[in-house]
Amino acid sequence: MEVRASIAPQQGDLLALPATDVPIVNPAQQAIRVTSTMSDVHGGAEVKQLPADELFMVARKLILQLLTDTPKKDKEIARELGINSAQTKAWLERLVNEKKIEKRTCPVSYTLRSVHDYK
Repeated sequence: MEVRASIAPQQGDLLALPATDVPIVNPAQQAIRVTSTMSDVHGGAEVKQLPADELFMVARKLILQLLTDTPKKDKEIARELGINSAQTKAWLERLVNEKKIEKRTCPVSYTLRSVHDYK
């Protein structure tokens, strides 16, 4: 028997998505690794993608939007996204490694990389 719960966004959520039904999984059930396929733009090959990767793609877009106007501290970004600091730091580190953003010191903050940095 499958139980479903309806999840609706809170007022002020960055992701104002419509309410959706989400299956509630019994913890006693065996975990299933969920993947989706995405067509690669270079040659049409299918690429397996984990839900965590899909989630990061959404987070990347939101973080880059948050940093458009001004540098922000990781705690500010976490608060605006409504997620914990540890997850925010992991995503920020990934964006720094991808050279999408840069980490500044004194005070520690994150900012978009300038156009000149892409050369």
